[in-house]
Amino acid sequence: MSAIPLHTAIQQQAADPAHSVWLAAHAGTGKTKVLVDRMLRLLLAGSAPSEIVAITYTKAAAMEMQRRIREHVQQWSHCQDEALSERLEVLLARAPDDAEMALAPTLLAKINDDRYGLQIETIHGFCQSLLQRFPVEAGLTPDFTVLDDRANRQLLQQAQAQLLQQACQDAELREAIAALARHSGDQTIGSVMDRLLDEAAVWRSWLDRADGELLWRAALYEGLGLSPHVSPEQLHAEMCAILPLSFEVMQQLAAVLRDYGTATNLRTAEVIQGWLASSRDSAALTDFSAHFVKADGAPKQLSSVITKNAIRDLPVIAGQMEHLMEWLLDAREKAAALRDVTIAQHVTTIALRLLDIHQKLKAERNALNFQDLILYTLRLLQQPEFCGWVFSQLDRRMQHILLDEAQDTSPEQWQLTHLLVEELFQPELVAQQGRSLFVVGDRKQSIYRFQGADPTGFTATQHHLETLFAAAGIPFATYTLETSFRSAQAVLALVDAVCAHPACATALAEKAVSHRVFHEGRPGKVTLWPLIEKQEVTIPRAWEIERPLYEQDTASALLAKQLSQTIAGWLKEGRPLAGKARPIRSDDILILVRQRNAFYRQLLRQLQREGVPVAGADRVRFHESQLAQDFLHLAQWVLMPSDDYALAVVLKSPLVGCSEEQLFALAHQRGEASLWQRLESMHPDIAAQLAEWQAPLPVYEWLQRIWQRHEAALYACHGAEGEDVFHQLGLQALACESERGPGLQLWLGWMRELTQGIKREQGSGGVRVMTVHGA
Repeated sequence: MSAIPLHTAIQQQAADPAHSVWLAAHAGTGKTKVLVDRMLRLLLAGSAPSEIVAITYTKAAAMEMQRRIREHVQQWSHCQDEALSERLEVLLARAPDDAEMALAPTLLAKINDDRYGLQIETIHGFCQSLLQRFPVEAGLTPDFTVLDDRANRQLLQQAQAQLLQQACQDAELREAIAALARHSGDQTIGSVMDRLLDEAAVWRSWLDRADGELLWRAALYEGLGLSPHVSPEQLHAEMCAILPLSFEVMQQLAAVLRDYGTATNLRTAEVIQGWLASSRDSAALTDFSAHFVKADGAPKQLSSVITKNAIRDLPVIAGQMEHLMEWLLDAREKAAALRDVTIAQHVTTIALRLLDIHQKLKAERNALNFQDLILYTLRLLQQPEFCGWVFSQLDRRMQHILLDEAQDTSPEQWQLTHLLVEELFQPELVAQQGRSLFVVGDRKQSIYRFQGADPTGFTATQHHLETLFAAAGIPFATYTLETSFRSAQAVLALVDAVCAHPACATALAEKAVSHRVFHEGRPGKVTLWPLIEKQEVTIPRAWEIERPLYEQDTASALLAKQLSQTIAGWLKEGRPLAGKARPIRSDDILILVRQRNAFYRQLLRQLQREGVPVAGADRVRFHESQLAQDFLHLAQWVLMPSDDYALAVVLKSPLVGCSEEQLFALAHQRGEASLWQRLESMHPDIAAQLAEWQAPLPVYEWLQRIWQRHEAALYACHGAEGEDVFHQLGLQALACESERGPGLQLWLGWMRELTQGIKREQGSGGVRVMTVHGA
């Protein structure tokens, strides 16, 4: 038999369940295969399906692992002995023994007959099943439910609405909201409340402690280098007490600069004299420091405060000025820090009330969200009176734990992992029952920080487990998969070069990244385009809008145009696809973007203008779609004809097509008349057309009739992308009617809850444009 390739040998060693493993796996190196092989080998070793717990990041990944395992055992169930032996030899890296040959064909039936079956689930699914087994011990009722995304969003909006209502009677809360609005604008309050609820676990980790609120507020002052609970007046007094120059010295300083002359020196002397003559309160200090410190808080150059000649001829004066400027910079920084603390305390006040309201709303519904599943499970495993009983029950089932995509684990999830491992992997239990742990991940693929992923925890946990297992004398191996079965050499070389950059290497906190390619000679090419310089955008006057701002030649618009024209050129010329005996097709092309921002929308628009088939967006955000907003405003106007803004949006849309001049003529000098009344008198034909849409119809039928009447205009304006958005509007109308009932009012409420948009399956036969996270 020929020698086993290195990459295959490492995969086989990592898949061996005889020892626990930490596996660092680069993208495309076959880590899912190792996971599946390890589970299959555990089954062949006699482990019951329910004794194996595999935790992965997404439901899709869990389903894929389930599919692969069932595919294998199904094939084994009807294989001839010779074929089965060959398959098992590839899996085990040795000839199977008689027991394995006898067991393999029965594994499908064992999995199907097992009460719990293969436990391959997300961390939230695992926590939910654990809480359902021990609800009373966790402080829950047995019939609790888990909120889906829509129900959770609805509850969040309800919590925010109740918070604003509560502010009417709560002076402290009212002041906190008002202060936040003054600081950041009223549009920011909603996003702050969203963020607070997203990070509820972090807030609870502080506020649920004894004196948690006091500790949190103290930590704010300490973190920003301030004395506890210092007031603006006290801070000002503290700073003035350490002013580096006395009153008399500053008078002399001003006099010397005034005598030296030149405009710069005279202006500085005037500012110093003004400060000395003032009340020297906080406002005066702010005005004084503005002469020496830039608006962004950075110190000015000394030569911009006194001339270079003065610096040369008056070194003592120059030194005094430098001391004064350092003091002013420190004073401004401390004042800014105090403002930050004040805002943070207002946010804390809002957080306390909001989290309390949110918790009560969930309790009324006997419901948990995904964060709660983690937190309640942590509490369950940390309660002294119950954790022994819970772990004794888990001891009987959890013999082998496999963690997938470990780089995307949050701190709370790592804490949960540590509890399980430290309790279930005690030396005597491992020796008696042959327990094993398998962790696989890749720190540089940790891209879900916004969902709590903690890449530093990934490395820290590896070291913790290595220390823990070594101290207990339990075999624990570390392997790295470096051979990519997916990418070409050119792509891998680029990744290695990026990871070799000092900043990237520091962030990764691991040894030099090196990829090996499995498919030698596979075609691949990396082309780096030069950056497009930021273009000056001419903002037209309000009455001279000739074309939308998104059509201006901004850098993002130029990049979208360049990319679209390049792709259109490939398709038009029938450019050969490397490695394939055919021309390139639109569905061969995938464009990855960081965010669904203005560039994302410009790119979709430009591709359609160039005639490039597009598979559509991977997520439809109705609040960003002009077509969706036109239909939603039409529905709003149907429900409330006196809503002038909604009617104005409809009149400007392709549904009517009014020009700016026509809309101005309708709205100008109309006195107390509504826009609808004015339209009826000035354009009865348009009014009659709109009145047709006030007829009571099921929402889906209402949408279809409008589309059929105006399809040409809508398609000309929005293209295939608009048609796709309209299709999604129809699906949401049917979903709303099925869940809540018929009616425009219910549908409008339903659509307003879809703040994050909806995921959709992209069509085939077109260029796919996706975010990195979506891909």
